[in-house]
Amino acid sequence: MFVSSTQSLAKSMGKALKQKELHAKHQKNGQKRGFTCHEGYRHGSRKGVQTIQVRFRAVPNLDEVADLIPELQSLVKSKGGVVPDGQDDHLIRLENGDFIANFMPGYALPILDLGSNFKREVFERIDADRELLAETCLELGNTYGPCGHEQPVADAVSAWYERHGVPARQQSILADRSNVVATLAGTGGGRSLIFNAHLDTEISGPDHDNLMESDDPNRVGAWREGDRIFGHTVLNDRGCMSAFMVMAKALRSAGAGLSGDVICTSVAGETGMAPVDEYRGLSYEGKGFGTRHLVDHGVRADYALVAETTAWSMSWIECGAVYLKITLRGRNMYTPRLIRSPELADHPNAIVKGAAVATALEAWGIDYEERNSYVSELGEVRPKAQVGAIRGGVPYRPNRSSPVCKLYMDVRTPPGASQDAVIDEVREVARSVDPAAEVECYMAKAGLQGAGVEPLAASVEGAYGEVVGGRTPPPQVAHTSMWRDTNVFNAVGIPSLTFGPPRGSAAVQGTGHFELDDLVAAAKVYAAVA
Repeated sequence: MFVSSTQSLAKSMGKALKQKELHAKHQKNGQKRGFTCHEGYRHGSRKGVQTIQVRFRAVPNLDEVADLIPELQSLVKSKGGVVPDGQDDHLIRLENGDFIANFMPGYALPILDLGSNFKREVFERIDADRELLAETCLELGNTYGPCGHEQPVADAVSAWYERHGVPARQQSILADRSNVVATLAGTGGGRSLIFNAHLDTEISGPDHDNLMESDDPNRVGAWREGDRIFGHTVLNDRGCMSAFMVMAKALRSAGAGLSGDVICTSVAGETGMAPVDEYRGLSYEGKGFGTRHLVDHGVRADYALVAETTAWSMSWIECGAVYLKITLRGRNMYTPRLIRSPELADHPNAIVKGAAVATALEAWGIDYEERNSYVSELGEVRPKAQVGAIRGGVPYRPNRSSPVCKLYMDVRTPPGASQDAVIDEVREVARSVDPAAEVECYMAKAGLQGAGVEPLAASVEGAYGEVVGGRTPPPQVAHTSMWRDTNVFNAVGIPSLTFGPPRGSAAVQGTGHFELDDLVAAAKVYAAVA
């Protein structure tokens, strides 16, 4: 994780070992046996622990180098490193009990953990900032910045970083949409890591008030009851964002020397929406919009961790999404003069056709989900579909049959699936009711299974075990079957997974909560991975 003069310590260890007689003088079966140092001493990483690894060739038994272990331990301690307690004469263990032993082509002594002092200090600083973490959740959660107009939240995040001495900048997209990028620069030689969370949560304004008739999460905001934090703006996704912001402050304050850059990104436009009809322009772009702008304009790293609620599970497989508009047409007829056709396709009221098409698409959606669900090595993928909006007629003038009815549908697509085939299926269903039905795709973004994510996953697994205990649980079906911005990172070749704390029961929007202990633990896990 952290590096404290590891290069100089590696040189010191090399010098000490070179003073030893490393070449055995006896022969066995006609071949020189003995052992020599292979590849000197190099930086390594095991489950998020920054290390120096000493590699030896042809060592048949660790007993033969046992006399070196105490000297290496003393050297590490003298340079500010930590050798965990409870070790025997032969193995230098990691704090979580693991050890490394590489038998091909040489023999690797277990790793010396050089980061524990720094890690302990960072963890202590995170603990000390427990109340700051809660306050940050409430501050960001109560900053009004709906989808498409996230600038006030971006400004709040930028101001927070400035107050706490973390270098940050804004990446402007539109006048009222920006990303925030905070960077802790590494010393070089290590892998860089992006932490990513989104600024937007839900739409606001007349469309939400009139068409949803439910509480506006942006106006409800966030609140605290004891050590529980509520509010949809925090749950999705400013709570996880707050956790890595506090992590960044702790890393900065501790002065830990990171070998690779740690980049904390807060992005606009992750929540699903897309321009359609009169809702035009980039203010209506979502589904990875901000993250795509981020990577397209130079913010890149070796890995990316998308900080969202996952109940402590990891996932690097996610579905894509297709948004479709289905248009049915009829004729404008005054109610007293209405003439119904016996054939549904000829009915003058497009709303009647729309109702039949919506029913057919609901049945299709159930079948589609079953046909396309599968269990992957990363968990079950279950792509779902539904009609999410309908338009037709004039509410204050229902004395006319509607000459047009439009349905708006969201279809989730498994990684690798043909989205064109999905469009064709929906068109076939709609035209089974009305052969003249029009089907238009107004958004199609593919799902992906990440490649090369295993090193990051191993680091998260180790950090979780150290901070929370045990192993990460398997992902829930929803976490492997939705859109998350891992899709954007994985699409451009940045191995990415999503990971974060639980959010309580949240089947209905806004009904879950964070335990403050979980947010503190998340900040520590993120720090241990950095």
